[in-house]
Amino acid sequence: MRKQRQREIKLSGRCGPVFTVWLGQCPVVVLCRYAALRDALVLQADAFSGRGAMAVFKRFTRGNSIAFSKGPRWPTLRNFALGALKEFGLGTQTIEERVLEEAACLLGDFQATGGAPFDPQRLLDNAVSNVICSVVLGNHYGYEDMEFLRFLDLFNDNFRIMSSRCTFSPPSWTGSQAYTTEYSETSLRVFISQQIQLHQQTR
Repeated sequence: MRKQRQREIKLSGRCGPVFTVWLGQCPVVVLCRYAALRDALVLQADAFSGRGAMAVFKRFTRGNSIAFSKGPRWPTLRNFALGALKEFGLGTQTIEERVLEEAACLLGDFQATGGAPFDPQRLLDNAVSNVICSVVLGNHYGYEDMEFLRFLDLFNDNFRIMSSRCTFSPPSWTGSQAYTTEYSETSLRVFISQQIQLHQQTR
């Protein structure tokens, strides 16, 4: 990322504060000066509030993503999401209690290392994901639960691919990348569908 930023700064000296680079088949407009940034993001905030289309998100969400929606669809999805989150207890003591409960579990795992060096990434992923699962699904998963760990791995694989340039140019995906995203999407949909069915059966 640092080298890329340095290249873009050099390009701005040659092309000016606003120029276009191509990520595969996707054009990306780069703003390299404070005045250009302020003009776009402050003075014309509504016109520049959208995000670029990402093939992986578009395929997985079928155009209904909250993070990547824009135009008239954005306020509709935003209001729906806020309403749903309030139903789940957003802004109430219930959420705080679940976060504190998970923080206690996380602290216990930290202390179990006995002060030895360790990579906290996995434990932090588990904790954050567990808070989301407890709010949305009503389930708390143990940190050694194989199903839980499997879906964390699926999410991580997808995010790793989405952080690469090939995200903007699906035809450039390798066979393994295409298979991984397709497998992850299908598996996540199946998991969510199963959870919905379980909740419907126990209502």
